Amino acid sequence: MGLSENSAISNEEKETIECFERGIRLEGDRYSVDLLWKSEMGQLENSFEVALRRFKNLRNRLNRNPEIFEQYKNVIEEQIKEGIVEECSQEITESSYFMPHREIIKPNETTSCRIVYDASSSRSKGVNSLNDILDVGPNLSPLVLDMILKFRKFEIAFSGDIAKAFLMIGISEKDRDYLKFLWFGDNEQGYKTLRFKRLPFGICCSPAILAMTIKYHIKKYKSVNPECFEMLNSSLYVDDLYYGSDTIEDACRLSTDAVNIFKDAGMDLRKLRSNSEKLNSLWIEKGHKVGSTRESKFLGMIWISETDVIKLNCAFLNKNLDTISEATKRIILQTVASVYDPIGVSQPFIMKMKNLLQKIWTLGLDWDEALPPEIKNEWILWRSELNELERMSLPRKYFKGCEKSEVSLHVFADASPKAYGAVAYFRYLHDKKDNCTSFIAAKGRVAPLKPLTLPRLELMADLVAAKLAKYLTGMFPELCKKTFLWSDSQITLHWIKGNRRNWKPFVANRVSEIQTLTDPEQWFHCSGKENPADLLSRGESAVNLVKSSLWSHGPSWLSQSECDWPMKQQREIDEESVLNEKRSQPVNALQVSDKNAEIPILLDLSRFSRLLKVYRITAYVMRFINNIKRNSIKLSGQLSSDEILNAELHWVKIIQRKHFEKEISDLSKGKLLEKTSSIYSLNLFVDEQGFLRLKGRLHFSDFEFSEKHLCLLPYKDQFSQLVILDSHNKLLHAGIEATLTQIREKFWIIKGRQCVKSTLNRCSLCKRYKVRPGTQETAPLPPDRVLMSPPFSVTGLDYAGPFFTKGSNDKHYLLLFTCATTRALHLELVPSLNTEQFMLAFRRFISRRGLCSTIYSDNAKTFKCADVELRKLWKYIRHPTVQNLISSHGIKWKYIVEKGAWWGGFWERHFRTIKTSLRKIVGRSSLSLSELETLFIEIEAMINSRPITYL
Repeated sequence: MGLSENSAISNEEKETIECFERGIRLEGDRYSVDLLWKSEMGQLENSFEVALRRFKNLRNRLNRNPEIFEQYKNVIEEQIKEGIVEECSQEITESSYFMPHREIIKPNETTSCRIVYDASSSRSKGVNSLNDILDVGPNLSPLVLDMILKFRKFEIAFSGDIAKAFLMIGISEKDRDYLKFLWFGDNEQGYKTLRFKRLPFGICCSPAILAMTIKYHIKKYKSVNPECFEMLNSSLYVDDLYYGSDTIEDACRLSTDAVNIFKDAGMDLRKLRSNSEKLNSLWIEKGHKVGSTRESKFLGMIWISETDVIKLNCAFLNKNLDTISEATKRIILQTVASVYDPIGVSQPFIMKMKNLLQKIWTLGLDWDEALPPEIKNEWILWRSELNELERMSLPRKYFKGCEKSEVSLHVFADASPKAYGAVAYFRYLHDKKDNCTSFIAAKGRVAPLKPLTLPRLELMADLVAAKLAKYLTGMFPELCKKTFLWSDSQITLHWIKGNRRNWKPFVANRVSEIQTLTDPEQWFHCSGKENPADLLSRGESAVNLVKSSLWSHGPSWLSQSECDWPMKQQREIDEESVLNEKRSQPVNALQVSDKNAEIPILLDLSRFSRLLKVYRITAYVMRFINNIKRNSIKLSGQLSSDEILNAELHWVKIIQRKHFEKEISDLSKGKLLEKTSSIYSLNLFVDEQGFLRLKGRLHFSDFEFSEKHLCLLPYKDQFSQLVILDSHNKLLHAGIEATLTQIREKFWIIKGRQCVKSTLNRCSLCKRYKVRPGTQETAPLPPDRVLMSPPFSVTGLDYAGPFFTKGSNDKHYLLLFTCATTRALHLELVPSLNTEQFMLAFRRFISRRGLCSTIYSDNAKTFKCADVELRKLWKYIRHPTVQNLISSHGIKWKYIVEKGAWWGGFWERHFRTIKTSLRKIVGRSSLSLSELETLFIEIEAMINSRPITYL
């Protein structure tokens, strides 16, 4: 209803404020601050191109309107002169942003041409703008309705605003490059880059920075001038101040203190206005800047300080209506939403159009579809009366003069099939002789589309009245010593003054809330004709509303003595309407249980993944049932093991009755199971508690009864699956055997192994660890491996060893040559790893096998952790002598990549075959040099004679 309290500041917003206050600095007579960056800043993309394109469009528009161009240019030149903006480098960096800007023309304003900056501009959707990476910050502004209602209580009121408030706050040097914009250069088509040194209005964090700066500044005066601190802390909306006092002297002192406090922060509180001519004169004497206009904006409304009245701001609304040619759903919604009335003084008139809008919605018309004639006629009639809203005004102050006493709050509630709501008034004694009233506020809503009885709608109106009364008594605790709430419904008053437990939930819930917000003894009855809320609920024309004394001042008897009020009158109550909402009383009855009776399933087991949760919920329900029984032992605290066991038995019985009802019935009667039964082959019986169990062969054992005779559970049931998963989890996700063994300590599940297997296959945790990793697709073999060429044209080589011979400690090494395409093999046994022996072996190889075009070998770095002698080998291979021999025969030597042993797989596989043969033939024996050489040649012949493909 718009009556909620200002939301508390969150912990995140508190951290933002603390971080801001740590960084704020007073540099000279002006505060300097950092921008509010988000904790996780996104990447800020280059915005220069968009800014340049929009600047060119701006230049074309201004060239067509020299007058606006001159105003535009004067604003920028004045800001340069005052040091608000400065010229800077055109360099585009990651810590810079260019803001497009444009003109806003408001002919009736003091400044007809205003410049607005677009910090939300980006070159494409999904690309961050400056506002995207800035934090909006906390909302520290008071509620508008709070400020309006408080402003009306003062005898002497005054207002003012801070001149160019945002531009009075400096921006730190490191953040200024984010506030660049383009401006006209020296020549006609050129441009230059300017940037803000002060806080511009257009970035999303500007309002929060202004509010936090002001609150940081005024905290210095909390102990020195607490009254002025409280005024500035609660009555400043962005850069507008609205406050007052009951004497001219106090008002002059507070306003002067406010001017001086803001002056210390480099801000100018100007355009001071008051309803007191004497206070205006005092300001002029002190040199304060006094507002010159008769009318001034007042938080979306209009305050005429000369006559001290407030009224709705209808200038914008009437201007738009002149351009409307056709009535549509869009136009009506725009018009209704354009009427800004925070205190609800025009609610009866606006409610008529809200009801019409609700009717249009039920017709399902499109936004721009023409309205039916009957609705269009209502709209035309309503629109013709909009001008009357300008005549509707209220005294700004609630009370005539300071001599007021016996102030009381009166809230009236009413409802109709169309709408419901409440309206509030102050009643006070003026000069100790005259009873006067004043309008405070009204709140209303259209009735819901779902049809409700009129008494229920009246009760909803009473709830609005209770909320409004609670809100106002909290707003004016010093004034609202007495509160009266009025309704023309005897039925709802009967509900409110009765016991809420007597009524059905709809009535009981609202009565409970009303009784919490208000005292039932504060509720009284008045007739519908004397109820001002009746105008709100039924709607009223603007012409009649302006003239209505009932709406502006309340019923006439409110200005009379209390003994003339209708609160003592008693009227007949519609007993049928009252009894319709009477809660039915429970009937005490004796319930006879039947162990074979069907037990309803109250929980949907498919919504649960843990068996214990099912047991616990069931146990709490069973505890509740137990506790509401008379003469039962009341249970409380944590669930006991017996309660969990009873819940388990309850579910076993439910599941058995669901699947084996006929079998249980037959066995209970001593009959045999039918051969068509799915459990015919099992040896079963029904125990004394009605459970279906297996007889088994452990009757004379020492086990518990439940272990000797297991309860039967069905194969395909959610409960059986929950039992399996519960055992599976308790066994730390063990396999089928362990899980089935655990289950058979209590239950026998039909097709147990199959059921456990299918259930465990759905275990997400087990599935995650059993899943096979993805396989990498094998790349094509390189050309050297597949192109037709003579044997050993492309050769890979590698060393193995050392090998020791019998009767000697000399080392010998095996040098392997293999063809990359035919996989042919050539082995050379060499006595050393030096260059000379490698050259001799290589010469023997090319003499017997032919010249090579390309040679592949392992990279030396592959063997960094290998034997020292192996590392020497690759050093010898790179010897100039070897390289000369290779180059003289036109041979290319290629090394495989470092740490890529699989690149040499076509020779490494030969080593495995050789080592396998050596391990099987030689084992731990020692061979002489000639035997070893002979063996290697035989292995070579064996490998070369093998098929290279699968047969």
